[in-house]
Amino acid sequence: MTSHRKIEKRHVVRNGAVVLTSAAIIGTGSVLIVEQHNQPVTQSVKAATYDINGYIKKNKVQPKKTIVKDLHNFSVFDYSTPDKLPNGIVFHWTASESLKDSARAEADYEINGGWNRAFVHTFIDDKQILNIHDTNKGVWGAGPKANARFVQFEMCTAANEKEFAQTITNAAYYTAYILYQYGLKPTLGPDGSIWTHHQVSLYLGGTTHVDPDEYLSRWNYNTSKFLTLVKQYYAPMVAKKAYSSAIHYDNYVTVTSKKATIWGDLDFKKKRGSSSTYYNQTLHAKAAFGRSGSHYLSLYDKSNKWVGYLNASCVQIEKGGQGKAISYGKYVTIVKSTANLWSSFSWAKTGKTTADIFNKTYLAKVEYKHFNGSTYLSLYDKKGKWLGYVNKTQTKEGSSQGGAALPISEYVSVTANDYTVWRDLNGKKKLGISSSLQGKTLIAKAQYNHFNGSKYYSLYDHNSKWQGYINATGVKKTVIQGPYKSIKKYVTLKKSGYPIWRNLNFTKKLSNTSYQLNKTFLAKCEFNHFDGNTYYSLYNASGVWQGYVDKAATATGSTAGGSAYVYNKQVTIQRNYPLWKDFEGKQKLGTTAKLQGQTVLAKYLFHHINGSTYYSLYDNTGKWMGFVNAAVSEEPDVTVTPITVPANLYGVKTTSLNASQKKFLKQLIAIAIPVAKKYGLYPSIMVMQGVKESAWGTSELATKANAYFGVKADTNWLGSTYTKVTAEQNQGQVSAAFRKYGSLAASVEDYARNIVAKPEFYSGALRKNAATWEAAVNGLKPYATSTTYLSDLKSGIKQYQFNKLDSIK
Repeated sequence: MTSHRKIEKRHVVRNGAVVLTSAAIIGTGSVLIVEQHNQPVTQSVKAATYDINGYIKKNKVQPKKTIVKDLHNFSVFDYSTPDKLPNGIVFHWTASESLKDSARAEADYEINGGWNRAFVHTFIDDKQILNIHDTNKGVWGAGPKANARFVQFEMCTAANEKEFAQTITNAAYYTAYILYQYGLKPTLGPDGSIWTHHQVSLYLGGTTHVDPDEYLSRWNYNTSKFLTLVKQYYAPMVAKKAYSSAIHYDNYVTVTSKKATIWGDLDFKKKRGSSSTYYNQTLHAKAAFGRSGSHYLSLYDKSNKWVGYLNASCVQIEKGGQGKAISYGKYVTIVKSTANLWSSFSWAKTGKTTADIFNKTYLAKVEYKHFNGSTYLSLYDKKGKWLGYVNKTQTKEGSSQGGAALPISEYVSVTANDYTVWRDLNGKKKLGISSSLQGKTLIAKAQYNHFNGSKYYSLYDHNSKWQGYINATGVKKTVIQGPYKSIKKYVTLKKSGYPIWRNLNFTKKLSNTSYQLNKTFLAKCEFNHFDGNTYYSLYNASGVWQGYVDKAATATGSTAGGSAYVYNKQVTIQRNYPLWKDFEGKQKLGTTAKLQGQTVLAKYLFHHINGSTYYSLYDNTGKWMGFVNAAVSEEPDVTVTPITVPANLYGVKTTSLNASQKKFLKQLIAIAIPVAKKYGLYPSIMVMQGVKESAWGTSELATKANAYFGVKADTNWLGSTYTKVTAEQNQGQVSAAFRKYGSLAASVEDYARNIVAKPEFYSGALRKNAATWEAAVNGLKPYATSTTYLSDLKSGIKQYQFNKLDSIK
């Protein structure tokens, strides 16, 4: 809109007469314009004698119902009313004292440049109603407030009663038509729809004109009489048709009511639905209709599908298709890498690239439900700077300043010890300090790219218990077992039933601590696993990796001897062994040669990484004597003398055996018969077990550990051990520690001692308890996990006729 600020004198030439007036420029801005029309000096009438409405009735004066259109776009601007349609009409007088004043002459003056100072919609005289500016747009006729609200017409000066009666009839008809067209009811201002210029000056300001009061009084006329005439023409219009013809309209509107009816017709007989369906949506209003004192808009959706008629009071009109700015006030994260940021709804880009905004969080203060069907958010950064508009589908809403939760599944190790762990991401509620989580491996299930520019993780433990939010700089990404931490610890397996794993995803087992109990390893690194446990990576004395084990299954020692086990038993020195000051074998204190036969206190027991067991010895005064191999207290490995076996091997069946198998069998029989005799066992079973367990003396245990019976190294074994992978019925392939011997004879005799020492398991295998070798085999059921072990023994004894050995004296 143009704000006009100058006041000038002008000579108006109308039909040959020159009238000098003071003319003001009536603008649309906020400047007060003063205008004073000259009072008439030539016309002399007896006003009281006129009864214009009576004259009209008596003479059946009819209005000129054809409104002549000579439209010009002087200055086009919208009304400032809520629906951008006029809500009243202003009655002006031209202030011309020429008796030849006409609508055409007045219109031509404005058309030919006068409009730059002021213009109205329509001029009316006794001959025509001449409309020169679109009544859907405002004019400069009565000050900024009135110009933003009203249709305005000027009534021309009449030469006589007849002309005045016809002119006022035309003006009343035009007023009725405008009111009907825009859905307004005929009532007088300042509270109604029909205003005089004088009323505008009094109640709205922006002008000081007092027309048309004085001019009407010349004809004994006033606005009350004019209202009567207007109603006379208004009533039949409404009676004929309750609503006006379509008013050209082209505006985008946002539906602001949830409770209004959307009509299928303007007779209000057909309902199309409720406005709640379109609440806060933007539609296109293509036409307006006046009805019952209101405006109804004809609405269309983005597909150009007609929605129906809706009262204009139920919408908010906007300049563009974006619709109304709806308060939003939420934090959103840009989650589409193709997101565009617009500087306007003319679709001009801001200049920021996708990389500038992707995965960042902003404050969306308002949203726009655009006519195109999309919703757009107006974004601001942490400094309050406006960034632009973004399609809502390219964002994800957050519940706090943290923005949207972006799902992830990342294992992280907490590295910081002084970071705040938050309960919320608005920085108001703390859970604690990161020192309580330091070193732990947790899972980050969500990432938040915070409004403040930082990244936060939402952390959970292995029980899915939430641990809080932490700044991402306080953690380090890792894998499920956590980060590698180099250590050097000697650890002894102290608890049974713990798996020894090939990997820390726990998909494959190597062994179980039950099979390697009391064995010492070197832990070269540890992992704080996501499952809440710490795992050691174990190596044997040769530097060969053995697997991963839970720290809880171990006890840590300060040396290669492993952890100290409180023993407190008296032991008798049987052999001459070195006494050591350390477990590295570097500092020798002496030997046990002079101590043989003496009893001393073994206060502590150590299971060395080299596979041997050591005592920590003290004399009877409590003085420490040193470390010694526990075998020092054992009776000799072999206490029996092998017998001489005849060439036929006592008649056992050997026809299917090769030479090396026969040789091994002869050696085994030579020691098995005297050992069986000493310990009360069946030699047939011992031989068959030795053959089966050692694969005729060729197995790994037999060749590398002289272990022919596969006896595992339990807690009672103080000698050396040998570890290998073995198959267990219920465990699969596992790594286990086996007893290691110095000879075949030592292995056979230890087997016999082991059977006899465990009557709770093997009493049924003793000859005194088993009348036959078959019964004795049944007594070995706990010996192996294989379900076919006993039947295999029986078949083998029968196949090779080993039972013949049981009768040898």
